Amino acid sequence: MAADRGADERSARCRARIVHDRVARRSAWTSIALWETIYEGNPQQILERREAVTLVPLLIMQGALDDNVLSAVQEKFAATYRAAGGMCELTVFEGRGRKPTAPAR
Repeated sequence: MAADRGADERSARCRARIVHDRVARRSAWTSIALWETIYEGNPQQILERREAVTLVPLLIMQGALDDNVLSAVQEKFAATYRAAGGMCELTVFEGRGRKPTAPAR
């Protein structure tokens, strides 16, 4: 009886390992697919790939001290948008953070 219990435990561990490996592979694939989707839908990348898009007039208001979206990122996007033929006005509020109406913390 004891030998059978040991074999059952090894078999259970083996099955658990197989399931774990399958979940890990699926998670890795989902992660890769998610990042590919984010990349594909990134407005900066869309413009750089020169995809056919409608470029509506655009106003970007940016706090110079915003630590979530850096001014350099917005400046690059505005320049790329203009180079693609769009109208883009970028206003940077010096001394301001995330919300242009509130001082930076």
